Amino acid sequence: MPIKARIQIRRDTAANWLLAPAVLGRGILFEGELGYETDTGFIKIGDGTSAWVSLPYAGGGSIVGIIHKGPWTAGTSYVVSDVVSYLGSSYLCRADDPSSSLSPVANPATWGILATQGVQGAQGVQGVQGVQGVQGVQGVQGVQGVQGIQGA
Repeated sequence: MPIKARIQIRRDTAANWLLAPAVLGRGILFEGELGYETDTGFIKIGDGTSAWVSLPYAGGGSIVGIIHKGPWTAGTSYVVSDVVSYLGSSYLCRADDPSSSLSPVANPATWGILATQGVQGAQGVQGVQGVQGVQGVQGVQGVQGVQGIQGA
C-alpha cells in the first residue's frame, strides 16, 4: 500500500535553533508544530508567532528527571537536566557545562529558559495600625556638665 502522507517534525541542534531567527522565518514554528532539538532530545510546540528561544519546552521526555540545583554559581559543574535560578528566572541545562564560566543569560546554547521572572506587582493596601508597644527602660544618667562662668 503506498504512503499517502508523511509527517515530519522540524529538527535541529539547540545551537542552530538559537541562530534560527537570523534566517527569515526559520525560527518560528507554526501553531501546534513540533520542533525537536536533536542533541538534547527536548521538544517545543510552536504558537505561530514566538521565536524558538521564547517558547517553553514541552513536558515529559527528557525533562522528567530535572534536578534543582539552587542559584547558579560560576565555576560549578552542571549537567543536562540540572535547573538553576538566576536573576529571578529558572534555567534548564541543555548541554553539560563543566566549568560554568558564563551565566545562563550569557550562554543560551547551554541554558534554556524554564520560567521567567514576572513583573513586580502593584503595592498592596496600607495595613492596620499595630498595638502600642511596652514602655522601654529608662536610660542611664548622663555625665555632669562643666561649671559655668562665675557672674560679676
